[in-house]
Amino acid sequence: MSDEPIERWELAAVGPAWGAAPGEEIVRPVAGSLEVHVDGLVFRPAGAGETEVIPASSIRAIGPLTPGTPVAGGWMPKWQRRLRSPGFAVDTTAGGWVFDGPHGPARARALSERFRTG
Repeated sequence: MSDEPIERWELAAVGPAWGAAPGEEIVRPVAGSLEVHVDGLVFRPAGAGETEVIPASSIRAIGPLTPGTPVAGGWMPKWQRRLRSPGFAVDTTAGGWVFDGPHGPARARALSERFRTG
């Protein structure tokens, strides 16, 4: 990845290879920051955790989350899920990423234009 990010957003993420914690059925999001670089995205979890790199060449599509869909926040109470869908999704060759944070539709548009998807 390029040295300095163009932008950095504080949000939570669920990665395609992440599994649910023992005894749980859903994968809970991890708080952290998403860095936008010229050549891809980097998710840095807050505290402990491994930094994840999403190369631009692996990105297939980017879009806002749809309210009410399970991927839009199985960790949220159902009533909240029906009303709130602030995040966005990034489909990659390795699977789908879900990012939960404010300004999801605007961020999805900006990233889609930057990486020329959709």
